[in-house]
This record gives sequence, structure tokens and C-alpha cells, in this order.
Amino acid sequence: MLAVLSGPACQTPAGPQAPHLDRETVSARYLVDSLKKRQDELKDVKAFVRTRVEGEKLKQSFKQTLIARGDDSLRLDTYGMFGQALGIFIYHRHATYLFDIAHNRAVQGPQVWKLLENLFGADIDFREYIGVFGGRIPGLGRYSRVEAELNGDKTRYLLTFDVPDPPGRNRLEIDAYTLLPLELKHFHQDKMDYVITWADYRKVDGGREFPYTISIRRPSSGDSVTLDYRDPEINQGVPEEAFEFSLPEGGTSPAS
Repeated sequence: MLAVLSGPACQTPAGPQAPHLDRETVSARYLVDSLKKRQDELKDVKAFVRTRVEGEKLKQSFKQTLIARGDDSLRLDTYGMFGQALGIFIYHRHATYLFDIAHNRAVQGPQVWKLLENLFGADIDFREYIGVFGGRIPGLGRYSRVEAELNGDKTRYLLTFDVPDPPGRNRLEIDAYTLLPLELKHFHQDKMDYVITWADYRKVDGGREFPYTISIRRPSSGDSVTLDYRDPEINQGVPEEAFEFSLPEGGTSPAS
């Protein structure tokens, strides 16, 4: 279903006018195409981040550097209180690696997620959220049966679409003026699985808007991960070597 909606309220913010505000009606297809265009233009992100992990019995904070490219490549370097390197996490083309610098030990595959669970104190499989850390919307390129509506005060468009992996339904809220994503709720069998929020948008690198705070919350388990970005660089290019992993001299792997 591709609904046709009336546009947002006529009072618009100062500054350049967004193209869709000149339209009397805005279709769901137009909204999705606008989101996909923005996402296709967002190739890669490099930034310093403060990562906060919270749960019912935990509250931790980490200083990290982040490199994200597309939906399938992420590198996180974690540092201690005094700037010492603690670990390197790499997810690239469905392969996962983690180097524990303190113990000079590397793990890969399923063992990574177990080690991360011990580190963060929560069972969080980041594979589903790889693109989110780069400011992307999960499931946007694999949707079906889109429905759309304008909220009561005409400040947000609400898009609902089915996604195959993980199977379920996404409900996405976007700003009615900027068409930037604000919140996504993923439902599986009518149960809310997770909530993603994008906040504190600022202009970076040629005027592109990027969220300086991205949060993933899982109501069922009561935990959340929030990334606060500092000095993000957008579309500066990321070499393939950034996601390559090799065991440092003297290091050990699970097979050794």
C-alpha cells in the first residue's frame, strides 16, 4: 500500500526549503525513495565515540574510535581511562574478529559474541545493527508493503513496512520537514524487539546532517547501547585494510 498524504503544517523552519514541502501531497513511495537516496549517499563514517551500555544490573562507558562502511563493515577500537588500547572489534563481510590487547589474544566467530557478553555484561549481537552505527536504517532496502501516515500535529511521518531478516515489522518515524529518521521500532510477532533512536543532528562535511547520538534499546531484556559521536567524518573513504585482521606477533588464537 503506497498511501498519498497531505504535507506537513504550512509553518516551516527558517532556511532552505525541503523539496517535498512544495508538494500538496506526499506519497509513501516518495518518502521511502528520499530515505534510500540519503542512505545510498552515506558511504562511510569515521568518528570518536563514547559508548554507554546500560542494563538492569550494569552501567558501563567506553571510549572508542569507530569506522563504519555500508551495512557489513564495522571496526571499533576501545581505549581505557588513560588512553591505553584495550581491544579491537572487526565485523567485515559476515566475519567477526576480536583482539584482546590486554591478554594479547585473538578470537573469531561465535566466541567473539561470548567475549563481548562478558565485556559489556549483556548479550548483544551487534550483527543486526552494523549499519545503524553508521547512521543507516535497518531493513530499508528489503522492505515490502509500505504504509504511511502523518501524525496528529503534522511533525512526523510514520512509515510501517515488513522486513524479511530478521522477520517482522518496522515502524519508522521521520521528521516531517527534514525527512531525517528519528525512531524505529522493530516488532516480531506483535512483540517489540528493539527500538533505535537517532538524535542531535548536526551538519558535517559539506552540510550533510548526521545524528550525534544513536541509541539501541531492547525492552524485553532491559538493556541499551548508546553512542555519542564526536568529530564524525563522512564519506572520506575507508581502505579495505581498515577491516583486515592479523594476529600480532606473539599473540594467541583459539586454535593455538
